[in-house]
Amino acid sequence: MNNPEKPASKASLWIGVATADITPDRPVPLTGYQAVRISRGILSRCTANVLALESREGDRVVDQAILVSCDLCVIRPGIQEGFRKHVAGRLPGFDIHKLFLAATHTHTAPEILQERYDEKDYGDAMQPKEYVPFMYQRMAQAVVKAWEGRAAGSAAWGLGHAVVGCNRRAVYADGSGKMYGETNDSKFRRIEGYEDHTVDVLCFYDPQKRLKAAAITLACPSQSVGGDKLSADFWHDVRRLLHERHGEGLCVLGFCAPAGDQAPNRLIRKSSEGRRDRFRGLTQTQELGRRIADAFDDVARVVARDVRTDVPLVHLVRQVDLPARIISDAEYAKSKEQCDAIDAKKVRAKTDAWYRHFHGLVVERYEAQKKAAPVFSMEMHVIRLGDVAIATNP
Repeated sequence: MNNPEKPASKASLWIGVATADITPDRPVPLTGYQAVRISRGILSRCTANVLALESREGDRVVDQAILVSCDLCVIRPGIQEGFRKHVAGRLPGFDIHKLFLAATHTHTAPEILQERYDEKDYGDAMQPKEYVPFMYQRMAQAVVKAWEGRAAGSAAWGLGHAVVGCNRRAVYADGSGKMYGETNDSKFRRIEGYEDHTVDVLCFYDPQKRLKAAAITLACPSQSVGGDKLSADFWHDVRRLLHERHGEGLCVLGFCAPAGDQAPNRLIRKSSEGRRDRFRGLTQTQELGRRIADAFDDVARVVARDVRTDVPLVHLVRQVDLPARIISDAEYAKSKEQCDAIDAKKVRAKTDAWYRHFHGLVVERYEAQKKAAPVFSMEMHVIRLGDVAIATNP
């Protein structure tokens, strides 16, 4: 699993791409809210976009990576490991530990954790225990296609900007802060903190220097859409525009950088933004997609003068044990009280299963930390691709 430490070397870069449609053909429970929402239609299709990379010196393989960007809310515990087992036998010559999944963090994606909600609330919808195998099968086909289709290519990279994520916490005169707090309030004073409008761009090309894949990273979850329809949120609009401009064969991978309190929903100047969007004839997701696609094209034009074939690739995988946050006595008491109250109910509200799950985890962790210092064990991938560093953080 862990690579020997070795310096990056000049080598030819081999690239494979593929896209899987992971949109279910039945209603599913949607994740992202505290209550179960059963999907009632499809606003935009959810996809998994695959980028396979390999560096070679002659016939010798130097290093490898398979990146899968998924229109999901979160890669839940066990999902990545389960997918690796599902696809491992179909990737001869590939170190399966060098495949990782990332979520775009859409709040209108299928739920993939069975115990997140009460099973009875799913009704006739496809449950997570049914959806996950369906998703694995679709993604595996794309991963195999990308891996088997890799060919010599080249890469370029650069940095752009687009206003997509905004700080979502309002601060008031008494010093308190609130997520999505009301700003049309005499006690409102300011937006709490930092906003990051960086757009990191990676371009991959075929031997004829045609765009083959675009990896785009920005510090914002894709959660501008709510409701009960399946949706890839603004990443769908990014892909639609880039396909129109560069061809349907372009594989577009969206990645959410560390976003903290960034979100695509503004707290201030909302009416002005809405007025402009109406004049343009665009929805919010279409406007955000336009900004991101324009930022990509702006960068792609500039970096086209520095397309490289001899790109060093180094991919390290490490299991890192980090000290976990300590649950306080007060936090434990509050969560224990919430669990007991929910357990005592004869009739539960729709949100109770989510809150019982959340507070139950707090109680479990508090009881566990009395026996031993809590540790968060994390699989971390660090990739060097030319002058670019990519690091994962679950």
